[in-house]
Amino acid sequence: MRWEFVTRARTSTFCIQPPARRAITLLLLALFVNRASFAQQAGSTNQPDAPSTAAQKKPEDDKMDAVTNLLSGKSFMFPNLAINNKPLTPKQKFFLAANNSVSGITLIGTAAGAGFSQAFDFKSGYGQGAEGYFKRWGSGMAFVATSQMIGTFAIASALHEDPRYFVQNSGKFRPSMRYAVSRVFICRRDDGTTGTNWAGILGPLGAAGVANAYLPPDSQGIGHTFGNWGIALGISAGTNLLREYWPHINKKLGLPNMGVAQSPGVVNSTKQPASTSQPSPKKQ
Repeated sequence: MRWEFVTRARTSTFCIQPPARRAITLLLLALFVNRASFAQQAGSTNQPDAPSTAAQKKPEDDKMDAVTNLLSGKSFMFPNLAINNKPLTPKQKFFLAANNSVSGITLIGTAAGAGFSQAFDFKSGYGQGAEGYFKRWGSGMAFVATSQMIGTFAIASALHEDPRYFVQNSGKFRPSMRYAVSRVFICRRDDGTTGTNWAGILGPLGAAGVANAYLPPDSQGIGHTFGNWGIALGISAGTNLLREYWPHINKKLGLPNMGVAQSPGVVNSTKQPASTSQPSPKKQ
């Protein structure tokens, strides 16, 4: 009897179905979206982030310039917003991962997540009160930092992926939402082509696995690992949508030193000297 009871208990613990099912469903959805995107790409060369030949490069660069006109430098809120087409070196990817780990959206998101977790007594092993809150907030920051170092730095460097987010700037909500969600599973590569976003997919999975070393016992195990991974992918899709609109939001709010140019005519600093060196009225 006792052996039968233990066997059933272990079986039920291993099959913590809802989180694991969500994660597996998301992975299947990733493969579907990835295939659909490549099929669509074969019929159209309008991808804003994938100039693959010299003939395509000029219109793609022009479209990228229209986006970077909104950006004057790196954003504190979203450091991984691309401001040019130049590929990153492994050293730059390392610093990008570090900046992402302490970015504005990371600090705000993990603080809000810790409050939500404490309100519903998730990770109950951390307890309540100020100590419980800061333990939850610390675990959230650790998760993001681990995910960034595994994905944005290590995997992106090894597989030559570009971990930045390239804004499509379509101006329409539904295309922007589809594009933002697809960027969870599809990325630009260092050579300008597109491919599977292994850094964005495996980074959170690695962080969810490492989290078993510091999460309380009631939040460890296979089910929680895949559940946390699925939640991380969902959060990534949501923040991608915010990234898509952030340059416009930030410009309208007039926030200083957050990566938005002062006027719509300002071109990114990498191309500014060529465009501002000749005043047209004087030449006449």
